[in-house]
Amino acid sequence: MPITDNGKGNIVEGEVSDRLDVKFNADDCRLILPNSNRIEGSIEFYRPNQTVQIGEGTTGKVMIYMKGAGNIITIGERTKINNVLWANLAETGCEVTIGNDCLIGSAKFRPSDSHKIFDTNTGERINTPKPIIVGDHVWLSEEINILKGAQIGSGSVVGSRAVVSNAFLPNSLLAGVPARAIRDNIRWEE
Repeated sequence: MPITDNGKGNIVEGEVSDRLDVKFNADDCRLILPNSNRIEGSIEFYRPNQTVQIGEGTTGKVMIYMKGAGNIITIGERTKINNVLWANLAETGCEVTIGNDCLIGSAKFRPSDSHKIFDTNTGERINTPKPIIVGDHVWLSEEINILKGAQIGSGSVVGSRAVVSNAFLPNSLLAGVPARAIRDNIRWEE
């Protein structure tokens, strides 16, 4: 098992294949995988109390960087990743949820900006992390950027190179920079 554990109290539930590198550089983190999975790539934990959960039947390559304490990423069941799912949960309080039966070409998930920006008059931070939620049976085509606060409703399709940062209803066809709904009431099949 290609697991490096430089912390304490870390838990792996399920089997880590020889195609997945896991690095624990913190304490009390948790990786939950189905037994006999086909996940490859890398998952790295840098702060305590983080959780990565990948559902049964999900396949493909991930590059997940858990850099803020208490962060959570959940990938549902039977999701197919054809190229790579990249996620950088860079600050405390980041969460990414991806539903069941999704199809992902290549997508980057960023629930925070990684660097803090403040209002000079009030001192208030203006770019706090926000969760990302992708519903069930969503098709993310190629080179998608999904940013903090994005909510993609179940049954939706996101066109190539879109940048998603807002909430969209189920069964929407999204495209553009920034992404907008160009059609509603759609249905897609693999």
